[in-house]
Parts: sequence; structure tokens; C-alpha cells
Amino acid sequence: MEEKIVSSLTDFIGLINSISKKDDDFFYRGESMIFKRPLLSNGFRNNGSIDSGTLERMKDDFFRDVGLKLDQDSRDNFTAYSQHHGLPTQLLDITKNPLVALYFATEKQQEKEGVVYVLPDDSHIVDPLSDFILDNEKEFKSLNKDIYSAKMSFEQSGGKRIKFTNNHFLYQIYGRAEAIKSLEQFRYKDEYIEDSNIPLDTTLRLSSYILKAHRKNVKYSVIHSKSNYAKNEKDLKELMLLLDKYNDARSKKELVHFYKEFQKIDFVRNLVIDPDPGADSFFSDILTTDEYNPKPIFLLFIISLNIRDDNFPPFPKIIYRPSITFDRLTNQQASFIYQVSMHKSLVMDTNESDYINVVSTKYQNIQYDYRILIKNKKQIREELDRIGINEKFMYPDPDNVAHYIKQQYWK
Repeated sequence: MEEKIVSSLTDFIGLINSISKKDDDFFYRGESMIFKRPLLSNGFRNNGSIDSGTLERMKDDFFRDVGLKLDQDSRDNFTAYSQHHGLPTQLLDITKNPLVALYFATEKQQEKEGVVYVLPDDSHIVDPLSDFILDNEKEFKSLNKDIYSAKMSFEQSGGKRIKFTNNHFLYQIYGRAEAIKSLEQFRYKDEYIEDSNIPLDTTLRLSSYILKAHRKNVKYSVIHSKSNYAKNEKDLKELMLLLDKYNDARSKKELVHFYKEFQKIDFVRNLVIDPDPGADSFFSDILTTDEYNPKPIFLLFIISLNIRDDNFPPFPKIIYRPSITFDRLTNQQASFIYQVSMHKSLVMDTNESDYINVVSTKYQNIQYDYRILIKNKKQIREELDRIGINEKFMYPDPDNVAHYIKQQYWK
């Protein structure tokens, strides 16, 4: 992640042309330098005091007041509608147009620096942790149900079963895992393992996260209570011993060795993936050879969601492109990131305790490649206005168009 500084429109355009992959980038603007902290949707900026449940209740209250007046499209995409009208949500506004992001970065707080973030778009990559593109908010609601169902079934069965209530999201994760599993024979050659400039792939990223999170000699680090551990003690003990063995693993070579051993243990072999029988998708591990079985990678993803620690796990970026259309969404080439949050907890110090110590709500870390600091906002706003990027263009409803025209004559 690099930081750049610009103080004119010409400098900004030149920089974007030199660093951006254009169609493979999103742009996000922060109004001021308060965004030195991780990027947060407006619903999560209240000092971490509001969680997703509270945001959903706020949205429900809003819907009771306005929902009956809306068309079906607005009701189906009510989170985007709410964001559009100023209600805090889990959505982070992004755009494909860097000049739109620049306008927003110069819009307020003229005395402070603005900032534009360049975010990678890897939705074209078939990988469990690459971007998901969703066009209906029912999909990210089902995503949350999927995660909850998988986590609870995994924990309460003692790691014997992963069950889905609605398997749209996790089915895609499983399918992506199958795609990269088929390439595994080419992935862990010496040139990859020994090259420190090549970042960890998804499998090793998940492995690294789990090993760092696992507390050595704590047998409930994955299955969080004595009663759940007892349901599958033999296989879980095998897993915990393996996690203990590689707990300090940091190099690629060590992580590859861990993953190769992980695939062979009974814990992985005996686990059952059990989608909702009423769902449309189809799973059958018995029809997949051990060589190409994606279950180990998929299981690493589920363990990363379950394991007790104080960090948000590796997770795909959810790009939400609602079917609802506003003039301003069209002009701004806008879409959203649906920022996922999770309650993260730590196991109590004693192995014999069934109780957990809830730590806090953690928010998905939205990665970016560049942060561009914007100086000389007033001049840049004037330069943007001359090429038609202004209030009238950004907010093309009658009130804002009238306000823009008034400002041209009423100095």
C-alpha cells in the first residue's frame, strides 16, 4: 500500500494513468484524514459502538415509515435506498470513475487534506477470497445466514459437519476452492516457495491466519467448549496436535508442510458437508477424488471463521451493484462494498471452561493499493467544474441543480 500526494487535477490524472489498471480498479474517497484508520462504512464509524444488528433495526424502522410508498425495485434494494437517503448502513460507496472520487475528496473540509483510495478489483479471479459481485441485497443477507449456520453446525457437531441454511455464498466458495485445488500440483514448486516477493496464495493465507490465531495447548481453540469437543474428541485431538506442531510456522515452506499434513488427517477426511436438502446446489465429496477434493481448502475457510482470536479472518470483498437506479448512481458510476462484521471471542484461560470471553465486534479490513492525499482542494474543485464534474452532475435532482445554478450567479 503506497501513499501519493497531488495538488492539481493534472497531477491527479497523470498519477491515476500511471498507477491504475483502469477497469481493474475501484476508487473510494475519504472526506478528510480521519480515514488513516481502516476503511469503514458509515454505519461502523460510530467508534465501533453500532453493530450490524443495530443497523438492521434502524433500517427496519425506516422501512416502516417509507416502505409502502416505494416501488418494488427500491424495496428489493432497500439498503442501497437507505444509504442514498443518508441512513447509516454497512455499505461503502465506491466508483469506477476516479474523477468522481476526487470530487468527493474535495467536497468538504476545505482546510484539511482529502484522500482517494485505489482499491483492486479482482472479481475476474476464480479464488475463494477474490471479490464477489452481488446485484441483490437478499444475497448478502443469505451470506450472513450461511456463515452463521456453517459456524454453528461446525462447532456444535464437534467439527463433524458443516451445514448450510442457504448455500448460495458457501456453494460458490466451495466451487472456487475446487477450481484452485485442481491447479495445486503446479502451485507449490520450489520457485514459488523460495521467492519472498510472491505473496501467499489463499490456501497458505488461511493456514497462516489459523496458525497465528491458535493458542498452543488449548484444545478448544477451534471447537469452543468441552461438550462440543467430546462429540469428536479423537479427530479433534489430531487437529489440535497438528496446529500445535505448526503454531510458530511463518515461512512458505512451513505453511506448505502444514497444509499437506492437514489434508491427510482423519478430521478432514471424516467431515461431512451437508447443504440444505431444499437447496438447488449439489455436493458430493464421494464423487471427487482425494487428489482434487476441495474440502480441505473449504474447511480452512470455515475454521478461519470459527477460531477464537481478536482479528477479522481472511474474507472476500463483497461488491454490491444494486438493480435500483438513481440518476446520481448512474452519473457517479457508483456501486458499493458490503462490509462484513463478526463477533470475535477468545477462549477462557482454563481448558475445562465452557464459557467464552466475548472480545468485540470486528469489521472486515478493506484492502487498498494506493492512498492519494489531495491538497489544494479549492483549485481542484474549480478545475473539476470546468470539465463538468460538479454538484449539478453529481447530484442531478432539481434542488441540487437549482443550488448549483444559484451559486454561479449569487456569489
